[in-house]
Amino acid sequence: MSTYAKIEHGMYEHPKIVGLSDAAFRAYVESILYSGKHLTDGFLDERIVRRMWGEDVAEELCSNDPVNPSWVRIEGGWQIYGYCERQNSKADVDALREQKRSAANARWHGKRNAQSMHSASTVQSTSDAQAMPDTDTDTDTDSVNAHATRLPANWVPTKAHYEKAKELNVDIAREAEMFRLHAETHDRKAKKWNAAFTMWLSKAKPMAQPARQNFFDPPKLDRQPAWKTGNYDA
Repeated sequence: MSTYAKIEHGMYEHPKIVGLSDAAFRAYVESILYSGKHLTDGFLDERIVRRMWGEDVAEELCSNDPVNPSWVRIEGGWQIYGYCERQNSKADVDALREQKRSAANARWHGKRNAQSMHSASTVQSTSDAQAMPDTDTDTDTDSVNAHATRLPANWVPTKAHYEKAKELNVDIAREAEMFRLHAETHDRKAKKWNAAFTMWLSKAKPMAQPARQNFFDPPKLDRQPAWKTGNYDA
């Protein structure tokens, strides 16, 4: 995050600034920019001062006002007078950076959560569509443009359903009950419930076929043949 310095429009007209030399005026502005960039809270290391502006300039800035000079000599360097009252301190900048970082993390996690919810919703919608298909393969009393609704309490299979169940050898009473329980348990919604039940029937398991007698097998006799017993009167 970039940092900025606050310079008043009329600073150059201030009594303690207007009399500065060009070098001292430049040093004063540059020192504010330097401290803001490196977050020193107005402290200027003496090595930086000597290399960038020199001690003569530093002395001029320390003596341009008897009460509130632009710089103040302290141990290890100089201090820009009143810096933290006019500029953002290191603590201010750190707090702002943390605030922006937290906001960015919240947006990122919010986006990830939204994507996860969308994916889960898509999976659920796909599952619902498979369990309760909404097709136009059957005549339905619902309007084509109607909104999806829960299964009506008075819904019953149609004549076409009974014919379909007979064709597929499906127990329609059992399948209708299972269809209703599935819709109520999973809170399903559909636009065309009759079409959904037609599809349900097409996926239903047929009833077991009754066992057929093999007419090529000889009948089982409860008594022994006469040629074995010698009783031909029976």
